[in-house]
Amino acid sequence: MASKIKRQIFAHSFLNPPSEQLDCNIDIILQNSNVTFNLEKVEHGFQTQYILTVNEPSVIDLNSHHRRAENAIKDLVLALNLNLKNSCFSTRQGGMPTTKTIPAPSRAKIEKTPKGPSITITPLMMTLRHHLTIESKENLNEEEVINTLNKIILVNRFNLKSTLTYANLSKALNEYENAMHPSDRLTIFRNLYNSIEFCVNWTGTNYTGQHMDSKIATIAEIDMLTTRSWRELYNRIKHADMKTQHIETLKQGIESLSSILPQIRKVAKQLIINRLNQIPLIGNI
Repeated sequence: MASKIKRQIFAHSFLNPPSEQLDCNIDIILQNSNVTFNLEKVEHGFQTQYILTVNEPSVIDLNSHHRRAENAIKDLVLALNLNLKNSCFSTRQGGMPTTKTIPAPSRAKIEKTPKGPSITITPLMMTLRHHLTIESKENLNEEEVINTLNKIILVNRFNLKSTLTYANLSKALNEYENAMHPSDRLTIFRNLYNSIEFCVNWTGTNYTGQHMDSKIATIAEIDMLTTRSWRELYNRIKHADMKTQHIETLKQGIESLSSILPQIRKVAKQLIINRLNQIPLIGNI
């Protein structure tokens, strides 16, 4: 087995998924590092490219025969994202932005002919792309990342266990992971709400409606009006609109996503960590 494992990963601002209007320059600074893994920034652009190097494969449990290297790296990236606040890492490279082609000033060519001057006009096209760059810097505690990773490994989300708690927690982790990939804001919101719902109902309960609002509010210690607004927006994304009021709810929700997303990510992380902490950490991972 290789002594080191390297993987290209991609960072972007959580509130500003990669788009054709914006580039991003994300600086992630490792603190309390035992050089268990390294994050080397390569270049920034549409996304910020990093090289993730795992210096000791046992850290991601590759000594276990059932662990695939790709899944092990995904677990580590998920642990990174559960310890970040404003940024995201993804193993997926987002689609390259489209460019906009516009007419430019035409070029005229004049030639002399027996019948007089001949003018040929050739239209030119210019390709434009905005070069606004989002700058972001965030600290990452390596010790906390490894602690989170150890518990994710115990869940073994790529090989589902038969217990309800492990199965539902695996779904919650997968939904949170999907929310960190380059995507539109509504999809990110939907993934995070799904993650919260799986965490709340992880023992096989079926809390819905106001009961769901109350459970989320109690566990996360936030206002129930907030959790209700999340559920109503989620329903408008998921179900057909039957009233004009439904359209207004969706419109207001879309307009509020910049303030909703940081809070719902925080609650999703809080619930996931809460559930992970209830899984006994057995042996040395």
